[in-house]
Amino acid sequence: MLHLHRYIFCGKRRLREGQVESGRYHVYLGNACPWCHRVMLALVLRGLLPHISVTNAVDDAERASRGGWVFDTPEPVFGARDLRHAAA
Repeated sequence: MLHLHRYIFCGKRRLREGQVESGRYHVYLGNACPWCHRVMLALVLRGLLPHISVTNAVDDAERASRGGWVFDTPEPVFGARDLRHAAA
């Protein structure tokens, strides 16, 4: 039997001071990905952008090692030049 859950959201959930640990998270965002745009909007609207570092990836098959996502600047966590090297 399939059970579906209904989630109800009323109002805005505010983060209390100290709930977010600055520098703990890093997000990779692709320029052509609609889900990445939603993540960026959520970071901005929730006021999390000062606490979470972001690396923007560009869809450039010519510059990437095997096609796909490449970084315009060196990626700060692993020093990778494309997403393949960051995920390896």
